[in-house]
Amino acid sequence: MCGIVGLFLKDRSLEGRLGELLSDMLVTMTDRGPDSAGIAIYG
Repeated sequence: MCGIVGLFLKDRSLEGRLGELLSDMLVTMTDRGPDSAGIAIYG
């Protein structure tokens, strides 16, 4: 089973924490299966 999460930063001061914020989301997604985690960054 897979899932989708998204992160939309409106506060540019959080850009330095992007990796930290995304890693927490990906760790949560690993509970859903080994093929369900990935990252796409648009900027």
